[in-house]
Amino acid sequence: MALAEIKAALGINRVVWIDDVFGEPLVDLSLLAREYPEVRDSFPELAAAFDTEGFGDVDAAIQQVVNDLDDTRRKELQVALLQIDAAKSRSTELALGTIDAACSELGVLAEDRWTFEKADSQLIDGDGNDADVAYLIDLKEGKVSDRRGIEILSQLRVNNSNGIAFILTHEATVEGEAAVEISLEGEIDNAADFAPCITVISKERLTADGIDIGEALSVALKRAGLRKVLHRVLNAASDRAAQAYTLTAKALLKIEPERLERYVYERGRVEGVSELSVVERALTAGASLEMRTFFGTDTVIHQAVQALRSLQAIPLDNKPFDAGPILSDLRNAEIWDGASVINPSLTPLANGDVFRFDDMEPGAPNSPKLFVLLGQPCDIMIRPDGKRQTEVAMMVPLHECADDGAPLPDPNDADEDDVSKAPELPFRLNGKRYKLYLRTLAYVRLAVLDLACFRADGCISVHVGHSAPETLLAGSRAVYRERTTPADHSLLGPVPPVSPTGMRPPVDDQLLLTMSDTKPWDRVRVGRRLAPFKPSPTQPLEPLPDRVTWHLRRDGRIRAPYSSFLLERALKTLGRQAFDLDYTKD
Repeated sequence: MALAEIKAALGINRVVWIDDVFGEPLVDLSLLAREYPEVRDSFPELAAAFDTEGFGDVDAAIQQVVNDLDDTRRKELQVALLQIDAAKSRSTELALGTIDAACSELGVLAEDRWTFEKADSQLIDGDGNDADVAYLIDLKEGKVSDRRGIEILSQLRVNNSNGIAFILTHEATVEGEAAVEISLEGEIDNAADFAPCITVISKERLTADGIDIGEALSVALKRAGLRKVLHRVLNAASDRAAQAYTLTAKALLKIEPERLERYVYERGRVEGVSELSVVERALTAGASLEMRTFFGTDTVIHQAVQALRSLQAIPLDNKPFDAGPILSDLRNAEIWDGASVINPSLTPLANGDVFRFDDMEPGAPNSPKLFVLLGQPCDIMIRPDGKRQTEVAMMVPLHECADDGAPLPDPNDADEDDVSKAPELPFRLNGKRYKLYLRTLAYVRLAVLDLACFRADGCISVHVGHSAPETLLAGSRAVYRERTTPADHSLLGPVPPVSPTGMRPPVDDQLLLTMSDTKPWDRVRVGRRLAPFKPSPTQPLEPLPDRVTWHLRRDGRIRAPYSSFLLERALKTLGRQAFDLDYTKD
């Protein structure tokens, strides 16, 4: 794909190249020549000037020679001196022929080859009407500044420039351009809150042996273009998103109080969630509809799609990239509500709730294992009157696995070799891969797990002197006393002695979480009465009062429809007729 076509796809009609190579002041050029006398080997015109050393003013003589050179010869001297300077500073300056070739490929006119001084004067009063301009800026200005290009970028940001900005530098290798982009972005002064990221072009791209400058510049333009297209879309989408919120909010405000009570607040209470969860869903639905309409009909989107399709034929460098932290976090946000989202709001239990060993408890296993609660959502849901349709649900261990699918070793587990009922999750949680270990699932009492919904830290624990939080939802408030009474009875008596095996005996059948007593359930099977805990100065734990604890805490929630998929996957696996397969598998 020709560069002209790429420029057209990105809407670039003009390229401005800003570099000290385009007009080194005569005085500065003379001083640079004085600093590097070896240049006389290539420029015999300077020999007589250097020979006046000790007999006259060498600086004046060199300046006179530079003044007398014609434009072509002076340009050659300038490039030669810059190359010597770059070699001594272990950098790589571009040869004059390379610059001319790149300017020819990009269509940089003579009047658009600016010095930094010209750029300062030209950009001082920018108005942002430069969407069709690409700026190619050298990061370094000779002896003046190693970050002169950043000053130019800062000025472009102040002017609310809509052009595409490149930084040309020897500091980045081809493989390291992205890292330098992030570094330089943090150095830009007066950076706008929402501006397209700069794009770095390594000088290595243009100086490598046998390089095709046109192809090298095509890759650079595509790298910048992908970001620029995204910026244009997001810039337009931000306005539409604000409008979507306003339209939806205004519509909700017009609902009569009687309808609000019946179809909004009461609906939330019936579903066993916050009354305002229906408002949240309504805002999300309204905004989503507006954004879907925008992405389906807006002219900006259609132009962006065409640009991306035009750029598709240009292959980028084959780098072994993963999705990266930003995309991984956004993907995780689709799948996962963390503890900070569901616990402080005292959200009731739901299909997909994930638990882990309580790291606030000194006696909890030192294990990263997770457990996911699976059951029909309408059965697990607690109604406003405190009733639910089932007393038990499945709790399935999640085993973290390596990239090759092998389970990571956990010293707290029994043998993990049998993986015939261990399907891998088709998504990652917090960037990690997990398998659903259905062979070691347990059926657990939801009445015990409800205790996690009474505490902002999500711990399945009852502390002496507790009281119902004021922000409990109706269903949780209705069962609060019933759920905590068995632990309260245990807290009235003395702490049971530890048995020779190190285990404390159960004190009440109602404290039983599960009948399973094999690993990993042996440490959480039943609630245990524990004495107050005072950590030593070396322990990173908080003091704890008298309590009954199950050594578990709620760590987050797998969102629908991913949690629904896990339930369906578990039921499908558990329901298969597998006797013949298991009997003959060896």
